[in-house]
Amino acid sequence: MKRTYQTTFGALALIVAQSLSTVSAAEISIEQVSADVVALAGDNTLGRAADGEGIKLAEKYIADEFKAAGLQPFFGESYFQGFSLYHYQPRPFQIEINGVALSETQAFAVGSAKNIDWQMADSNIIRIGAQQDFRATLGQLNSSGESALVLVDKAHEQLFNGFANYLKSGTKSLTEKNGNALVFALSNEQDIKSLVVSGGFEQKQVTLNNVAGVLKGKTRANEYVVFSAHHDHIGHQDGTDSTEDTIYNGANDDASGVSAVLNLARYYQQFADRERSILFITFTAEEMGLLGSEHFGTTIDAEEMVAMFNIEMIGKASEFGPGKMWMTGMERSNLGQLLNTNLPQQLKDENYRIEADPYPDFQLFYRSDNASLARLGVPAHSISSTQISNDRDYHKVSDEISTLDFNQMTDIIKVLSQVSQPIVNAEQTPERIQPLPARSQGHFF
Repeated sequence: MKRTYQTTFGALALIVAQSLSTVSAAEISIEQVSADVVALAGDNTLGRAADGEGIKLAEKYIADEFKAAGLQPFFGESYFQGFSLYHYQPRPFQIEINGVALSETQAFAVGSAKNIDWQMADSNIIRIGAQQDFRATLGQLNSSGESALVLVDKAHEQLFNGFANYLKSGTKSLTEKNGNALVFALSNEQDIKSLVVSGGFEQKQVTLNNVAGVLKGKTRANEYVVFSAHHDHIGHQDGTDSTEDTIYNGANDDASGVSAVLNLARYYQQFADRERSILFITFTAEEMGLLGSEHFGTTIDAEEMVAMFNIEMIGKASEFGPGKMWMTGMERSNLGQLLNTNLPQQLKDENYRIEADPYPDFQLFYRSDNASLARLGVPAHSISSTQISNDRDYHKVSDEISTLDFNQMTDIIKVLSQVSQPIVNAEQTPERIQPLPARSQGHFF
């Protein structure tokens, strides 16, 4: 479904425009904001799948715009931070128990073994009974890393099918896996006299890129304020009808956020008296499980990161009104409190404020790239405006440029340019976040 929000906001738009500096209004324009989204979310970028071809056009555009804005490369002499992604795709498996072949719907596999040829004598057989916790047992198997044939009682058929569907496209990892495999079979067979399991996994290694530029600070060059977004989306699919839309353009998710990062870079470049450095970075592979930001987190000194504004889906009006935004994890640091303190007085007089995340049940704090730095203690939060609980375009081919409201999006970027200035100028330092537990690194997924 395509829908377009109104692009005139009456009093709020006027108040925002009047309260912002003349420089901000001149430098952050709706024309440039929309031009960035068009460049990133057009059909030519093919939905920007992290391991696809179209994303390279988006990455080149971002790097070129960073350079044009006067940013220095952050990664030595390059704007790109390349890293390897390993993709393990299962080939068709054949499973016979007591001479009876299982159908495709009765089995799935996860792992990295190139070739599997198991017979009864050399098979490690594990059962998940009707009364056992399927999820917990799966977690234990993932932690152990041992190869096994896992016989799952048919009482778990619904969960079995869910995991089979989730894992059918394979697994992706930042590290090379150990060459083992778990093969799951939906079977209540108790007396196994013969067994044949054959199959394997194709391994593909691809290079992905985060893109980053930096404006160095005058007196605190080793202290960084981070503006981020993710430039990947979920790609495209082959359609059966040539007239069918098969491209997941990701205009709101998250070309809107990348446009914000680019426009904030252009805005801040004009000020030579920045005390702290400002890092502008767009991550890849967010849609694969925050892999781009996770890798980035392993390459930095987190103590140098003063704050992170991760901008995620700001192209649509929030439930609080057009031009208003909300922030995830506001209770975890005082960053939100500082930002509201920094609002222009005219906005305060109209009861404008950056709101707390209105969707706590979605656990959004953990679902975007801010989480990768928050785990390290950085006051890292995501900024959004989308009504995620009822957005019909989320992860759909209908997330098109035409659904975005560029006026309200531009207003949000302008507000961010103002409320972040005291932090950039070292007048304020937000509290650190309690580091989050490290994400468990399973052997299989």
